[in-house]
Amino acid sequence: MLRQHGYVTHLVEILDHKPEREKRQGDFNIYRIVEVCWVIDWSNLSDSMQANELFNYKLHLQGGDVMSLEMPSFKTHWQDHGGLTAFQHRVQTTLDRMNQSKIAASN
Repeated sequence: MLRQHGYVTHLVEILDHKPEREKRQGDFNIYRIVEVCWVIDWSNLSDSMQANELFNYKLHLQGGDVMSLEMPSFKTHWQDHGGLTAFQHRVQTTLDRMNQSKIAASN
């Protein structure tokens, strides 16, 4: 998942197994080859796609640093709420609900 401006903006599948590093310094010196599976609709922002709401976890990080679901506080929070499977189910349910709303609005 990618996060921008407090919203989850992209759901991606990682296609390579090892992150590559560029010679430049800073937040964006690591890259991966990914396939975009979902992109937020910026014209119809939903509060449910705010990162804190979707993750059911208050993110304390700001900026462009790469974040991992391996963060100890994130793992501890979700361990107490059903683990990775429960987190994945929450994300899938939210995306399904948004998709159903979009279909209903277009009919």
